[in-house]
Amino acid sequence: MNGFTIVEVLIAALIMYLFASSFTRIMDSSVNAVRTSKQLTRSVIISRNVIEEMRSVPFSDIFVYNGKKFDAGKGSIRVRSSGNDMATITVMHGFEMNTIRSRY
Repeated sequence: MNGFTIVEVLIAALIMYLFASSFTRIMDSSVNAVRTSKQLTRSVIISRNVIEEMRSVPFSDIFVYNGKKFDAGKGSIRVRSSGNDMATITVMHGFEMNTIRSRY
């Protein structure tokens, strides 16, 4: 008898299927992780740009940004008073980024 029996071929095919399905799941997870990382990096860059822009605005004018939307409505800005000479700026764009701005 030369060759393989049907049972041996079926077991080999099952083992190959298990490896292939595991590999596919790992690749799918990797693709999702890369996609999420790209979105987070984009959000960080956009949020930092908004915060830097707000730092160049006079303190008395930053409150007009409260509730303002940016990036085609995907992001929003919240400005709250944190005392007489302080304000908390929250930028939401996929995550929350906070900074404190002083009058001085």
